[in-house]
Formats: sequence, structure tokens, C-alpha cells
Amino acid sequence: MKATLAILGLALFGLSENLAARVYDQWVSGVIGYSSQYGSDKWSAQQILGVPDVYPGYANDKWAWAPDVIDANQFLEFQFTTSVYVTKLDVYETFNAGGVKAIRCFDVSEEWITLWSTDKVSVFEYSRIFSPSFTSTISCFSNRIKLDIDCTSADNWVEIDAVRLYGTKEEEQWVSEVIGYSSQSGTWNIGWSAQQILGAPDVYPGYADDKRAWSPGFIDEKQFLEFQFATPVYVTKVDVYETFKAGSVKAIKCFDVSEEWITLWSTDQVSVFESARIFSPSFTSTRPCFSNHIRLDIDCTVADSGVQIDAVRLHGSKGEWSAEQTLGVPDVYPGYADDKRAWAPDVIDANQYLMLKFATPVYVTKVDVYETFNAGGVKEIWCFDFQEEIFPNGTMAVNRSVSFKSTIRYFSDTIRLVIDCTAANTWVEIDAVRLKGLQKSWSRLAKREHVNEVLEDEEDKAVTAVESAPAKMSIKQLLAHVRK
Repeated sequence: MKATLAILGLALFGLSENLAARVYDQWVSGVIGYSSQYGSDKWSAQQILGVPDVYPGYANDKWAWAPDVIDANQFLEFQFTTSVYVTKLDVYETFNAGGVKAIRCFDVSEEWITLWSTDKVSVFEYSRIFSPSFTSTISCFSNRIKLDIDCTSADNWVEIDAVRLYGTKEEEQWVSEVIGYSSQSGTWNIGWSAQQILGAPDVYPGYADDKRAWSPGFIDEKQFLEFQFATPVYVTKVDVYETFKAGSVKAIKCFDVSEEWITLWSTDQVSVFESARIFSPSFTSTRPCFSNHIRLDIDCTVADSGVQIDAVRLHGSKGEWSAEQTLGVPDVYPGYADDKRAWAPDVIDANQYLMLKFATPVYVTKVDVYETFNAGGVKEIWCFDFQEEIFPNGTMAVNRSVSFKSTIRYFSDTIRLVIDCTAANTWVEIDAVRLKGLQKSWSRLAKREHVNEVLEDEEDKAVTAVESAPAKMSIKQLLAHVRK
């Protein structure tokens, strides 16, 4: 996180709508290590790079990796271009399939996390894409994967053609522990207890009065569920899986690391729907919440019956690529990289934006945008004019620092960047933004440079450095300088 001089308020991290995280897929970009390889070129570990060469064919083929040693201790370790929260892995096995015994991920915590493993391998005489469901409850943010391979069942070479990684820049997790509840109509061994919300859905997409979901023991407006997830994140979305008499959730609250409850969303009027649904309201709170602790307030009076909740999923980020990464001086520039120290959007479309606040209002003369990955996505720069109380549009095609098309001088400390990712068709990243301008102060104008803070709606957060103008300059000279 970039350094700041002061805190003016609360910055916002979620600047797009609460949309489902986009899943990205990528092929192996580099081999880190291997136990053995049958050749230095043909059947080498380098053959797993990129897209499949052999699949869907089944053959002993030189364009796939094969080990030189037939035992239970073979492995491949490799990396992908971009780190993501790993959600799925496809292993393209094209000769004697079934030898993979473990999939491991090297997390940013510098620990190996076993995503999936088995004590018993098999052998299949056909090609396949092996995509096991992960058994780990710990999420892994990484671009580095290791496959442990056992050739003893095949008693021959097993061959791997390619590996594809899937992931998001947001973490998604299911409830790992129930902290409290108002009531429950059953117990864990009978059903309808609060423990039924643990893990992935059991009932959804079905709609039924089902013991595998939680149901309250009392029908009133004071029911609640309080629970936690494995990993604290900046919360961006909560999915509530309602599978009987949906519509009763009246508030979603988050217990922040500041030890305060933040109401992310609430309503005064609940409903009832005779269908199952995933309830994912857009948050009305303008405060960020870093937490793994969530509470649902539930009103059963409209349903006049036992409402049922099957599961809850939490979405969020640990701060990497968040809007707060634009605070302060550049961390990545002059480097060019997909780097977690810069902001990146979660949604790839033409409607992304950042709203930023600086320490002091100035007559804006220049805005420097430090673009450090897939530059060129900024399509508009707006500033909030204090005197007019509007956002006049200083529209321009931005690369980094360009001249404003607007000829009007605006007095502002708030800038909005409108960003279009469609040309890049992937993440664009912004490292920092610098505002330059002139300010009337102590009967003279002082030149100031600021670094920013992130805003959404009317909230704000942090600040930067201030540089005074040269002294001994007449008011007439300074005014003439402002009018240039």
C-alpha cells in the first residue's frame, strides 16, 4: 500500500457494481522444475507449455512430457503468466492417464497448499482432461502449480500434454463456521439447524422445505444468522442461497477489523417468493469492510412460515489490485507488469471508473495517469468543480499526461477517470494519479502537487505531498500564469 500523510475519511474499494467475479483461464508459460524427462526436447517438460499439441489424440507422442523414471515420485512444477485465486485446473493426459496423485499450489504466503490429492492412482488407456474438484478449504492466490505423479499403476510412461489454470482476481468462499443464531427448528443430526449453511449448497437450485437448509424455530422479525469464513477479505459481494420462502433477508452486516458492525445492505420491507434464488444485493454502504465475519438479519413475518437458507458465499479481495493501490506515489511505474500494487478492474467492459480525491483543491492544469499494464484504456477525465458543484467533462484520449480539451479552468480536488477495457479485452492497470494545479493562498497563488485518495459517491480517504510555489512572485504574474 502506498504511503500517505493523513486520513481525511474512508476510501472505497468497490467501484463497480457487485457483479460475479470473472473467471480467467491461461496455459502454462514456464517450467520451474521436474523430477525427470525422457528427452531434452522430445518428451521434455517444455512440451507442457501452451495449448495442447496431442489432445484429443491418445498416443505415446513426443509433443507431450514423459518421465525418464517409472516410479511413484515424479513431478512437474510450472507457472502461469498471472496470479489468480485458483478455482480449477485442467490436466491434459494423453498416454496412460490417471497418474496424477496431487495438485499443489504455491500461495503468496509462500506455503504449498494441497488443492487435491488421492492415495490411489489408476490407469486409463484413453486421453482425458482431468479436472478434479478441489478438497482444500483454503483458497490459494498464485500462478505456480505442482503436479505429483505416480507411474506405478501404469508401470510405464504417463504423458501430460498441457495444463490449463482457471481463477479470479477475487476470492470466493463458503461459510466455514457458525458463530451464532437466533433460533433453529432442528439440530445438526436431525436437520434444519444453523450448521446446515456450512459449505456449498445442498438444496439449491431446488425449492423445497428441506432439512439440509437452516430454518428458524420462531416466526418473527428478529431472526438472524452469524457466521464466518476462512479468510478475511475486502467484502465486495455476498450471495445468500434462499431455498424456501425466499425474500426474508432484511440486512447484511459485516464485522470489520475495526471491531464495528457495518451494514452493507438493508431494507425496511421484506417479501416472499415461492422459488429458490441466489440473493446478491448491491451494497448501499459506502464504507469498506475487511472481514470474514457476516451477519444476516431475517424477517419471517411476511412469509408467516419457516424461511430456509441453504448456503452463503462471500466474495472479496485481500487488497491486491484494489482501488486503494492508486493512493500515493507510483509503486510499479516505470515498470510494465500485471502487478498487484496497481488497481485493476474485476469486470472487463467499457464502463469502469475510479473516483479520486486529493489533499487540496486547485485550479486544475494537468492530470498524470500512471498506466502500468495494457495502457490506453482511459477515455475520459472529469473533475468536480467546487464553484459550479458539477462534474464538467474534460474529455480526452489519455495515455499518460495530455492537454485538456476544455478551455475552462476548474477549481477541484476530485477527479473521476472513466475507463474502457474493451480494446485490451483484459485488465488495464493504473498505478497512481497525480493532480497539478494552482491555488489561491495567503494573497498569492501557490503551485501544488497532490497524490490521491479513492472515492465512491461522497466518501473519501487519504492524501499526499504538497509542494509550495516559488516565493517572491507578484499577484499579477501569478494570475497571468493561471490564465495560460
